Amino acid sequence: MKVTNKLLLLAVLFALSCGKETTRPQTQQQQQQQLVTNDTPQHTVQRFIGAYEQKRAAEYADLFTGDFTYEFSNGTDPDLVTKYSTGWFKTDEDTAAMHLFHGYMPQGQPRAPAASSINIEFANTAPVDDGGGGIDPATHKFLFTRVDAQIVIPTSPDPTNFLIENNTNIFYLVRGDHALELTASQPADSTHWYVYRWVDITTASASPGSPDSPLPSSPATWGKVKGLYR
Repeated sequence: MKVTNKLLLLAVLFALSCGKETTRPQTQQQQQQQLVTNDTPQHTVQRFIGAYEQKRAAEYADLFTGDFTYEFSNGTDPDLVTKYSTGWFKTDEDTAAMHLFHGYMPQGQPRAPAASSINIEFANTAPVDDGGGGIDPATHKFLFTRVDAQIVIPTSPDPTNFLIENNTNIFYLVRGDHALELTASQPADSTHWYVYRWVDITTASASPGSPDSPLPSSPATWGKVKGLYR
C-alpha cells in the first residue's frame, strides 16, 4: 500500500512538472517592440520612428524609395548643404543610419561608436493629402512636424548627448503602387507606403539645447547627426 501511494505521488509530481512552462531569457530581438506595418501613411511614420529608435537598419532602409532624396537646412546646416550640393540619396541615408546604429571606422580617424540610446518625438504623426503640382492626393501625402530628439553616443570620458530641439521637418510619402525603384523586400502595392523625400527647414532660431539635461549636451540638428555619421 505504501509503495502504491509513493507511485501515485510521483505520478502527480511528474504531471505538474510537465505542465509547467519553461521560462527562457528573451533574446534582444524579442525584447524589441514590434513595429507596425507601413500599411497607412500614419503607420509608416510610426514605423519610421520605431525603427530609428530601436536601431533596426534593415527595417529603416526599407521605408525609403529608391529615388529618395533628403535636403539639409540652409538656415542651420549651410556647410552640409554645400558638401552635399549634388544631393543626399537613399544610399547616403542607409549608410548614415547603419553607422549610427552600429558604429563604424571613419577613414583615418578613431572609431565612431554606435548610439547607446535614441529617442525621437514628432509633434505630429498624421500625414495629410499632398495635391500640389498635379500630384494625386490619394497616393501622395506629406507630414509637416516639429521634431525633438536625444541621441546619446558613448564617447570617452563622457558620453556625447546630442539634443535636437525644435527642428522642423517635412516628410513626403507615396503609396507603394506609385513608388519608384522599390526592391524585392518592398511590396509595390496599394497597401504599403514609403518616404520618397525629406526636407529639413529648421531655422537658426531653433532652441540650442536644454541646460537642464542630466548629460553634457551638444546642440544639433538631425541633419548634423546624419552628416557626422555618413
